[in-house]
Amino acid sequence: MKNNKKIISSITALALACGLSMSASAELYEGQSRAYKGVGYMAKYEVVSVNGYYTTVKITLKNTSKKKINHWAVALKKVPWKLHNFENCRIFNPHDVFSVYSSITDCGTNASLAPDECVSFCYTMEDRYGQAKLPERILAYSDLDKSNTVEELNTAARECCEYADYILRYYPDPATAMDDPFREGVYEKSQKGMKTGYTYEYKARGDEVINIAASQYSRGDISAYLGRTKINGVDCLFVQIRDDRTGKIGQYPNPTDGTAEWGKFTQN
Repeated sequence: MKNNKKIISSITALALACGLSMSASAELYEGQSRAYKGVGYMAKYEVVSVNGYYTTVKITLKNTSKKKINHWAVALKKVPWKLHNFENCRIFNPHDVFSVYSSITDCGTNASLAPDECVSFCYTMEDRYGQAKLPERILAYSDLDKSNTVEELNTAARECCEYADYILRYYPDPATAMDDPFREGVYEKSQKGMKTGYTYEYKARGDEVINIAASQYSRGDISAYLGRTKINGVDCLFVQIRDDRTGKIGQYPNPTDGTAEWGKFTQN
């Protein structure tokens, strides 16, 4: 007999970046699966097993484009239950306490997908409170993703700035909280401008969180810059995100229309 697990609220979606959705279901059970079609992708979400507190799922991505994919990643909205036992994949942000997403990417040996080729990976959900449900959304990324809109660049800049601002809260003296991280190299690369993405790793804590945010809220060939400015006489951080394919730049605070001087705070 198949194992069944009740879902407290309706299951709404498994979605790729192209906006696919899944209709609601009242139960999550072993063997349940659905297929989805998107631009350049087909995807399948399958419940492998349901054993007490533990549910194992498998996601399969297929490259339906005519180009080779060199890197892929998916981002799942963080949940109150644990995810572990990752197979054929790895966690991009295992120690991240800021992000609203858990990002899963290739394990290093399965990053490339030729046309019509598939990759499958598994993980287990540990739910001790009976709240487990399918994610409302799963974002899929690859190097085939299109360029970003100005709105997406401004959103990525806002998220990066909020991540960077969290770092300041670790400094007990407000009088030096803005100076200390820069002096201590917390933003070693980002204060000069740096490349971002799931294939990049940075040791400095500030650079790490900015890379995490930029990777999850923007796609493709992206650079990030963190700087300091004064707004209404108050010293504050600002972030710019540049789509290196198009040259468009987003910013926060003061979102842009896509044009700005790189590395210099732009007033609207």
